[in-house]
Amino acid sequence: MVKNKPLGTVAKPCSKVTTTLLVVGLVVASFLQLNAMVHMYADTTSGGRNFVIKRRRAKMREIETQLGPYYFRRSYRLSKEKFHRLANKLRSHIRVGKKRKGPNGYISPALRLSAALRYFAGGSPYDILLSHGLSHSSLFVSVWAVVDAVNKHPDLAIGFPTDHAKQRAIARGFMERSDAGFDCCAGAIDGMLVWTEKPSEKDCDMLKCGSGRFMCGRKHKFGFNMQGVCDHRGRFLDLWILNPASSSDYIAFIRSKLYEKITSDGFLADGLALFGDNAYVSTEYMVTPYRNIRAGLKDDFNYFQSQVRIEIECAFGMLVQRWAILRRALPSKMGVKKQIALTMALCKLHNFCLGEDDLPVQADFRPTNLQARDELNILNEGGVELNDASSRGVERDRRDRGVDELLDAGEHFDDVTSAELSSGRSKVRQRLLNIVEYADLHRSVSSKARLYG
Repeated sequence: MVKNKPLGTVAKPCSKVTTTLLVVGLVVASFLQLNAMVHMYADTTSGGRNFVIKRRRAKMREIETQLGPYYFRRSYRLSKEKFHRLANKLRSHIRVGKKRKGPNGYISPALRLSAALRYFAGGSPYDILLSHGLSHSSLFVSVWAVVDAVNKHPDLAIGFPTDHAKQRAIARGFMERSDAGFDCCAGAIDGMLVWTEKPSEKDCDMLKCGSGRFMCGRKHKFGFNMQGVCDHRGRFLDLWILNPASSSDYIAFIRSKLYEKITSDGFLADGLALFGDNAYVSTEYMVTPYRNIRAGLKDDFNYFQSQVRIEIECAFGMLVQRWAILRRALPSKMGVKKQIALTMALCKLHNFCLGEDDLPVQADFRPTNLQARDELNILNEGGVELNDASSRGVERDRRDRGVDELLDAGEHFDDVTSAELSSGRSKVRQRLLNIVEYADLHRSVSSKARLYG
């Protein structure tokens, strides 16, 4: 028979094992709660531990619907169809390390490309964060992932064609642009200033030169001298961005790999040459204007030579107008290597936007008024529709507006000896001069009147 405990009896205290388990449980619960808070309020900026706002990832379908086809082209500098073609091309090349969803979900390659293109086009990073649902760090991870993908993709590579048939096709394309019928231009060449902030001491030590070498005395800006060669449609055929801004165009050119190729026997097809301005030296592979000419036959030749050479100026103008990030100084904290990689990627995207894959080089190609108007409307900051009559005038304005501080990076010969400047007569230039003379071509009516007056 069990005896009942009398009322008021106090129970015995818990055993030591029970107490230990209780304490361990409280510690584990506190740790889990702290861990959840750490993940919720992770460090996302360089300014310390800040609260992470719960973001909703944008979807490309929603962005396309809200923008519509016209404003999509203005925002991304290419059509919706080309955007998806580029996204599919780069999908397997856009890599950001381990695939982690993060607190706000997975970021698709297409969304990373979308954010990068808006950044290249001059969009504010903070507006891009808001519209795409990204953090500050995720945005720039996406930007550099896209830059690496573009530079590594073989289909987007830039290289001067070695096939003589392709070189002659480019020359025929330039001939369509020339009122004098010049048929020997294998590419238009010039230099552009890639504007940067003053390079850091670390970069100067790596490059073994002072920051003064990066100062362009004519523009009073730091940067690089980018040598570019383009075809008759403004697509880049060759690029070289490894010279500081103080170097003249001629010095930057003879240090390039293209110079080694173009001076070797058999690289250029017979009779072909590059067309450049007076920053270069007239040779058998380079046609330049005559110096210090005011009127007469040689002045007329200079006019028709510049009519072909101007295509590289237009190419640089379209590049800077399309990717507005080049209209301001690239930050020094980016570093020299990333500045060069970014510029190369933008030039490759420029070629892709011009439709290198669906409009092959051919002799009878000339953009229709509708095609030219669409291209100008994409780059038109004011959003004004252009009619056919005003397209040519606006195109001339765009060649000069907004890029004056970047073009003509090194038209000087401070770093060139007199021996390098002296060269023999160019048979190619003499042949073109004879064409102008025999066809009785003149810059204008007034120039013809001065000749015979």
